[in-house]
Amino acid sequence: MKLVIDANILFSALLRQGITRTMLLLGSHELYVPFYFFEELNGNIDELKHKLLVSKEEILSVVDEFIRYGSITVVAIEDYISFLGEGRLISPDLDDAPYLALALHLSCALWSNDRKLKEQKRVAVYSTTELLAMV
Repeated sequence: MKLVIDANILFSALLRQGITRTMLLLGSHELYVPFYFFEELNGNIDELKHKLLVSKEEILSVVDEFIRYGSITVVAIEDYISFLGEGRLISPDLDDAPYLALALHLSCALWSNDRKLKEQKRVAVYSTTELLAMV
């Protein structure tokens, strides 16, 4: 299944060695993330450093591993910018608009544990639990 990954999924995988991390690294999904994810990562880096007790460089190294070994494709804004307006209109939180815009561009679902994203009806949103149930 083709999926856009919300930042909360990647942050969860950073914080815990659980099912989300396993799904990212060993799953059979075709995964995408907007380049905007790196802005969110930079905005949350101090909190992540505090929770993980590691350096920024170590966090970036693990994210790089997720991208390489999880076969996550990072998509430039130029590729989905024509959907960004619609993403902003349907998003309950403007920070989620790039993820919705990318899902619209790719005609695929979004993997997120954010319940508010399910309020919009334009993009299918699946939680980790829902994806596990599909396997």
